[in-house]
This record gives sequence, C-alpha cells and structure tokens, in this order.
Amino acid sequence: VKMGDAKVKVAVAAGVFIIGVAGGAYKLLSDWLKTETGEREMRDKYSVAVLKFETFRTQMTKANQVGTGAFGTVYRCIIPELGNQSYFAAKVLDRSKQLKVAQEECLGNREFFRELEVLALCRHPNIIRTVAVSFDSELVLIYPYVNGGDLDERLGSSSPLSCMDRGSIALQLLDAILYLHSPLVDKPCILHRDIKPQNVLLETPPARGGRPVARLTDFGSACIYDEDRAKAENGNGFSVRFVGTRGYADPTGVHETLDERSDAYSLGVVILRLLTGRPALDAQRRPLPAALRRELAAGGGRSYLATADPALGRAGGDGWAADAAEAQ
Repeated sequence: VKMGDAKVKVAVAAGVFIIGVAGGAYKLLSDWLKTETGEREMRDKYSVAVLKFETFRTQMTKANQVGTGAFGTVYRCIIPELGNQSYFAAKVLDRSKQLKVAQEECLGNREFFRELEVLALCRHPNIIRTVAVSFDSELVLIYPYVNGGDLDERLGSSSPLSCMDRGSIALQLLDAILYLHSPLVDKPCILHRDIKPQNVLLETPPARGGRPVARLTDFGSACIYDEDRAKAENGNGFSVRFVGTRGYADPTGVHETLDERSDAYSLGVVILRLLTGRPALDAQRRPLPAALRRELAAGGGRSYLATADPALGRAGGDGWAADAAEAQ
C-alpha cells in the first residue's frame, strides 16, 4: 500500500468516526428532549412553550417562506396552541448545517440553544423574544411574526424610510445594545456579535404617522460575556473566532476578542447605512466608514449632507431631508 493511499484511508476513517460521534450525540440529545423530563426542563429553563412539529408542519411551504438565515429557513404560520388570531415566525434549522456544527465542534445545535438561552435572559421592547420551540422531529424556534420585513429590505425599497423614521430606528437599536451590554441583577452582559440590517426586523406602526418599531434578532452567535470569556481563557470549548459579517465587523481585529466595541462598530455601520443608503462595502470592497472618509477628504469642502441617502428627498416630511437633497 502506498503511503499516500494509507493517509487517505486514515483521513476517511477519521471523518467517518467524527460523523458517527456527532450523529450519535445528536440522537442522544434528540431522544432526551422528547422525554417528559426533557420537555419540562426546556419549559422551565427557557420560559417557552414546547410544541409538536406535526401541529404546524403543513404550513412549512414555499408560499409561507419569509426568509433564510445562516442556520435555517423562516416561515410565517398560524399555530393553534399559541392562538389563532396571530401569525408567528417559525425558524426551522437546516439539518445539514446542524450536522456540520456537530462535526466541527462536537457541540451539535450550539446556535439553537445559545439563541434560546440568550433570549430567555432578555426583556426589551426592541429585542425579539422566543415564545415556543419544537424538537420532536425538527429543531424549530418560534417568535412573534414581525410584519414589516427587515431593515436591509426597507433601505433598498421604493418606499424609503423618512429621516425621522431612520433616527428613531437608530435610537431604538442603540437602546437595545446598551441594554444587552449592561449587566443587571437578572441578566449578564451579552454581546450580539452579528449586528447588521438583515438582523433588524421592522414592525409596521398600527397608527398612521407612527414610527416603525425595530426588533433585533438572530442571537445564534451571541455570547454571555463573563461566562464565555472564562471558557475562552481556559480553553474550555468557546471560540472567539470570526463570526460577524464582512462590512459590519470591525476590520481592526476587535471582532476576534470578546469586547463590546465589536457591537458598537457594527451598530455604527448600520447607522451610516441609515444616513447614506449605501452598502457596507463599496465596489472596491472598502468598508463604508473608510469610503466616506476618503470621499469627504477628497471633496474639497463637500458637505456631510451631500453624502445623505438620495431617497430621503423622496421620503418627504423632514426639513433635514430637504436640506440633504439640496446639498446634492
């Protein structure tokens, strides 16, 4: 047998072993969750309802699909056990991605439980909440349905947000991040680590002239600061590897540490997007803050207002928007 062939066989055997271990761990976890004890502990620990997937499986259709994320697909559905008068958003985790996580870290479904854990600790009007879970045949997180789409969609839509709406959204997100970062009696410091417009849902105001309500979502990459920092320092299973999104993660390397500044930078980029309407990375793949600095430095006294989103002139109703349109 050639040495190269032997190495290939060893690598294949190791891969099969890892997949087997991950699959076995997933089955043990799944079997435990299906027991009465597992369901009770889930309800008590995370303060959520535990539902059977069969009761809403038929609604997981292409027509009801409202989004996809790094670890699953989101569907709009009505769940009788939670009330027939309201829509809910059900995020069904992708099994292949679950297995990939299990293979890489032998921590199967880490994102599923991290999101449950973090949101169980949070009580804030601008942070999404988990109301139910299902795990008898699929891993599903269930939230109240937010009817206005995400911020990224609205920034690119033909119905632009007004200047006052954008300012309101920025303040709401700032309040949510300050809440996450502040250690309280019943909540530790939490870092989101993937703040971006796609993770900000907008609820349409019920009254004409009202402001959209922002809901920060997708906490699968979040960390509980003191607990996870200790694990990282002790080499105990927590990694500070890059988990953010290019353009929103701090390019100086702060994102590779457990530090509130990484969230602050990401929020700053989101606010710049609200002001300018531009993407987080320009055509040369330069981050938005650097591209704006370069543009203003070369502009020969060009006003900051000239960098404002041209759509603000169409939104109407704001004096600042009119000034911005005139400056351009």
